[in-house]
Amino acid sequence: MISPSGRALENYTSSGKPLSFRLAAGFRRRIILWSGLIFFSVLDASGQAGKTQGVVLDAVTRKAVSFPVISSDGDSIEYLGNMEGEFSVPLKKKESVIRVRAYQYLNEEIKVRSGDSTQVQLHYAHPFTWQNLSLQAEKKLLRQLLKNKADADPANEEHYRYRSYNKTLVTTSNMPGLKLYLDNLLRVFTKARMGQYSLEHHIFLMESASRREYVSINRQRETVIATQASGISQPPPLSFISGFDALSIYEPFLRIGTKKYISPLAGRPLRRYAFSIIDTLKLKDGPVLAVKFNPLNHRKKDLLQGILYVSMNPGGVMAFQVWPSFEPESTFSLAQEAFLLPSGRWYPEVIRTSYVSEGLGSLRIPVLAVSKTWIADFQKVESDSREFDEVVFDFRHSNLQAGSEFPVQYRLEPLQVKDNNTYSYYHQAGSLKGVDRFLNFGQNLYEGKFPLGRTNLLFRDAVRFNDYEGLRLGLGAETNARFSEKIGFGAYA
Repeated sequence: MISPSGRALENYTSSGKPLSFRLAAGFRRRIILWSGLIFFSVLDASGQAGKTQGVVLDAVTRKAVSFPVISSDGDSIEYLGNMEGEFSVPLKKKESVIRVRAYQYLNEEIKVRSGDSTQVQLHYAHPFTWQNLSLQAEKKLLRQLLKNKADADPANEEHYRYRSYNKTLVTTSNMPGLKLYLDNLLRVFTKARMGQYSLEHHIFLMESASRREYVSINRQRETVIATQASGISQPPPLSFISGFDALSIYEPFLRIGTKKYISPLAGRPLRRYAFSIIDTLKLKDGPVLAVKFNPLNHRKKDLLQGILYVSMNPGGVMAFQVWPSFEPESTFSLAQEAFLLPSGRWYPEVIRTSYVSEGLGSLRIPVLAVSKTWIADFQKVESDSREFDEVVFDFRHSNLQAGSEFPVQYRLEPLQVKDNNTYSYYHQAGSLKGVDRFLNFGQNLYEGKFPLGRTNLLFRDAVRFNDYEGLRLGLGAETNARFSEKIGFGAYA
C-alpha cells in the first residue's frame, strides 16, 4: 500500500507521523535522561552542589582560631583552615551542617547554605595541657620524621627562585588610649600628634617585596624591589629580607622576635620535648596528624610548645604554630603554612610572627604587632655559577621600583580600609624624620656599627677569643652612605 506522498506505508505510524520522527524524539528523550543522570552522578561524586566559606573566631576574645578542622554532611573528607581561621568547604547539598573543631575549644555545629559567608564562634574549653612523656606511637612518628629529614627538610631544596611579599603592622583595639600615650613619646621626634586624624588606622604599617635566587646555603641572593612604610622614608633594610624568616621547622633554632628557641625537631627531640597525637585529619590528599608538643624541663627558657600538622603522604610538616613555653601563648607566636613541591618537600608559603602586649604604659593598652611573609612564583632554575658565589642581600635604592606608592602587582594580600587609612594619616602628618633617624641609628647598632659623620666605627668583633692568641681586642672603621652610595672603604685591626 502506498501513502498519499508515495512512500511505503510501513514507514508511517497510526498517527500519520513518520516513524523516523518518533525515533528521533525518543532518542532526544534518552539523551536528556542520560545527561541528567550523568550530571547528578558527577554532582554526587564531586560534591559541587556549592561551597561555603568563612572564619572561625574565639567566642569571647573575637580572635581568629588558627587551623580549625571543618567537615560537612555527607562528605568523608575533612578540611583544614589556615592560620587566620579562614576556610572554604565544598557542600554535598545546598543546605548542610558543618562541624568545626580545634584544640582547646568545644566542637561546634552550624547550618549553612551554599554561597554563605559564615562566621563560626568556638567556646574556649581548656588551656594548653602539658605532659611528661611520649608514647610509642609518637616515638615511632618522630623517628620516621627524623629518618626522612634529608628528603623532607625544605632547607635542602636547591636551585630555585621566588618572589616574596612582607606586611608588618602594629595596631591596637584601643586607638584613642594609644594615641594619648604616643603623643607624649612623639614630642621627642616631631610636632605631629596622633590625635589629629579621626579615621581608624594602625599605629604603623610597612610593606616590602623582594626576589630571591637560591643555589645553596652559601650561594644565594635576595634583592628588595619595592618598599613602603608609614611615616618612615628609609625603613631598616634588614626587615625586608624573607631569608631571615624561619623557613624550616627542622632548623636547630627558630627565631621568634629577637630571641632564638630550640626547634621541636632539632637534634634528639625526644630528650627535650614530649609529643602527643591529639587528632587525625582525613584530608583529601591523605591523613594528617595534629601533634602537640611541650618541653620535658619546665625551667629551660629556650624551648617551645605548640602543634605540628604532619602529613603522612608525603611525609613532612605541612603547617605549625609554636610559641615560647615559658610565656603565655598570647605573647609571642610563630605560624607557618606550606605547599608541596614536586620534590615531595613541604615549602613555606605563608609565615607569620606575632607579638601581643596586654598592657602598654600606665593605661594598660593592648598592642598587637604582626609580621607576615608570603612566598609566590616558586620556580626551579639552574643558576649560572658565575652570577654569584656568596650570600648577597641587596637593598640598594637603585633596585627599587620608581614611584611614591607601593606597586599593587607585588601585593599578595590586598590592603584593608584600616591599612589605607594608616598611609593617609602619615601622608597628612608628614614623615616622622626624627623617628627615621632614630631607627636607622638603632639599625647600625644592631649591625655592630656606630655612626660618626661619614664613617661608621665597627665594634661587632671588638672582643674575640681563639686558641692561639687568647683574648683579642679589635676595632674597625668604614665609610657610609653619607660619604658615597656607590663606593666604600674600610679597615679592621
